Amino acid sequence: MHVKRFIAPLLLLAGFNLAAQTPQPNPKFGYAVIRGHITHHTEPSFSVWKEGFIDKREIAIPVDKNGNFSQKIKVEGEAMDLSVTPCERRIFLHDKDTLTLNWDAKNAMPSFTAVNARNAPHTQQLNMLAKLENIFNKRFANLRDSLSQQKLTDTEKYSAINTLYNQEMLTLTAETLNGGYTGKLSVDIYFKYADLLRNHDMLPGYNLHFNNADQAEGLFSVLANNGSYGVESDAWFNESSIYRDFIYNYVRFSRAMKAVVVTGSEEENKTKKASDEDNFALTEYNLGMLNLKLIQTRDWYATRVLIDGFDAYPFSQTNNAYQEALGKIKTPYYADTLKKVYERIKQLSPGMPAPNFTLKDENGRTVSLSEFKGKNVLLDFWGVSCPPCLYDIKNHMPALHERYKNKNLVVLTVCIDTDQPDWKNNLKKLNLPGTNLLAPGGIKNAMVKAYNVDAIPHYFIIDTQGNIVNNSAPRPLEGNLLYAELDKVVR
Repeated sequence: MHVKRFIAPLLLLAGFNLAAQTPQPNPKFGYAVIRGHITHHTEPSFSVWKEGFIDKREIAIPVDKNGNFSQKIKVEGEAMDLSVTPCERRIFLHDKDTLTLNWDAKNAMPSFTAVNARNAPHTQQLNMLAKLENIFNKRFANLRDSLSQQKLTDTEKYSAINTLYNQEMLTLTAETLNGGYTGKLSVDIYFKYADLLRNHDMLPGYNLHFNNADQAEGLFSVLANNGSYGVESDAWFNESSIYRDFIYNYVRFSRAMKAVVVTGSEEENKTKKASDEDNFALTEYNLGMLNLKLIQTRDWYATRVLIDGFDAYPFSQTNNAYQEALGKIKTPYYADTLKKVYERIKQLSPGMPAPNFTLKDENGRTVSLSEFKGKNVLLDFWGVSCPPCLYDIKNHMPALHERYKNKNLVVLTVCIDTDQPDWKNNLKKLNLPGTNLLAPGGIKNAMVKAYNVDAIPHYFIIDTQGNIVNNSAPRPLEGNLLYAELDKVVR
């Protein structure tokens, strides 16, 4: 695995002493209520996806027998994005909102409405958001696919991206919008397209340009800077999850700063390198420390990158980065969140006993991890709707099974994203060998929680004594890297 290389125009003041900073105030939190009615609804609940600062997760909203619902939701920041899964609609909430959502389950997306009876401008913004998604979601998806599938020059890619960006911004500015969240929609649009440029390594060489910027003067702060992708803004940070995701990926996949000179330390002018080719978690952490100036943004980035690092990289690597971060994250919410996650993750570090579990296989037989004492186990968390999982299964799992077929290794697969009938159908299609288990409820399942799995595919290696050897093993796609880890325990 290699970190992408390109230059980011984000700067750090030389000699900035992180350890000397005073505690920072916590992010803004509040509460909102979503309520409403679903016609022809037959399920006991529906799901929404919450885009918090760190808390990004699915929430189940109970629905009564008459199709009515009401749920209080914690709001993070000035505006928090929320996706209503059955309708494939995005809305946003702010503190003290009460939104009324209605739709027909038989025709969910077209029938969906969102109304804030106490805030007409907010309702207008939500209507505009729905209009933009109706017109541009499919066009954007087609553009994204074409950029990846067609052989285009960077100039051709830029032209296609900037053209659709202009069309969406023109749609936004065509109507007179009132209220304080006009800017949020423009920020979301800008960074959605800026992320396409980032994903194709086209920053900073190409900037989004709105051809009618003079018509929107004073309306959209994102248009005030040439190259807003390189701007840190606390306002954008607190209202747009799309901006936060862009900053997170832009900083991680750049090498803007090679080093920082730390003054006032025991070793004056000690140089700290950002890059460590042997430790991706530490590299990503250092890049944030070097490139982000706003303390709360930097604390958020460090917390998120370390939490993700524990999921993506070997524990020892991310633990080194965690130890480096101790005392440097000054925002109490982020420091406390990271500490809690670390204490939980530490229980899954190499050498710790793997949590026992009991699940059922496709034949209804109860299977427990404890049954496999004396055998090495490759524990594979996957899903039927997970393309990387299916790619591993179809293209690389057969070779793995062949390599270890006469050795002391058991492959346990745990599906976490569907119901039993769909799972069984997919097992037949995939002809998946090994012991196959289903975790009902997905990431809410106690077993999945015990292993702290919130993204798939995810692999654990467990030894004959039932102890964890690797809590974030390489994918079968990575071939020799995974074989090297398995060969340490499989004789």
